[in-house]
Amino acid sequence: MSSVSSIDSVQQLNPMTSAGKIDPYAIFKLNFEALGGEKQVRYDTNYHYKGEIELNDYTFELEEYEIRPSKNLRKISSNFKVLYRSGDDGYRQWAFQEEKLSTVEDYNSSERVVREMYKDYKYTDPKDKLFTSKATRKISVDGTLCYEVVINNRKTNEVYKHYYDADNFLLKREINYKDNEITQTDFSDYRDVGNIKMAFTKDISFLDTGSKQKISYSKIEKGVYISDKIFFPPEQEEETQDYSKLVDTSTTGQNVDYYA
Repeated sequence: MSSVSSIDSVQQLNPMTSAGKIDPYAIFKLNFEALGGEKQVRYDTNYHYKGEIELNDYTFELEEYEIRPSKNLRKISSNFKVLYRSGDDGYRQWAFQEEKLSTVEDYNSSERVVREMYKDYKYTDPKDKLFTSKATRKISVDGTLCYEVVINNRKTNEVYKHYYDADNFLLKREINYKDNEITQTDFSDYRDVGNIKMAFTKDISFLDTGSKQKISYSKIEKGVYISDKIFFPPEQEEETQDYSKLVDTSTTGQNVDYYA
């Protein structure tokens, strides 16, 4: 996809085609520009988040680490005591609670391929052969007029619906349809993190079950060094050591670690 960094103002792009249809790829470009520019959004892949998460009427401390497009770690704590950890080390997804480890090995799965390509914004490329995107209407989302863009993929048939604010082109809502699960995420409180804008509040609703979460970040850092080792699950099984041999840390920079 061509860069949009040369665009001086979002008004220079028109989300409507000459035929009167909505162009989803123009909307993606406008979203990149609203966030700070495509190159800036893509530049940093390492993130560190701190804040709170509301679960079932209880509020917990939240800390997350991320190396896009695949590796992540989440820690949920109460009074600084870690109650729950989950993550993805690039080869498997895992969760650790009450001294019990559960894992899902999905290194070569179609689901992981789609997830990583989505995180890498492949859906914004009109030439990409996996994702197809279409936009057909404007719709009100909680009183805000938005462009609706539907994103599908040919591998797993997972569907995303994006709702971009028609005035500022920031993403207001995302709905993910995966198998029988429907997850809605509302984004708000966009703030500058370095030279890009990021949402500091996420309201997450699992529409198939009715459960909800609210994440409120107090701090987001980008471009920080994060050691690969923190993404591996607690070493409860010998196989954890085997996975660590697969990770190339020779180009990760200085030997400075964030420890989980």
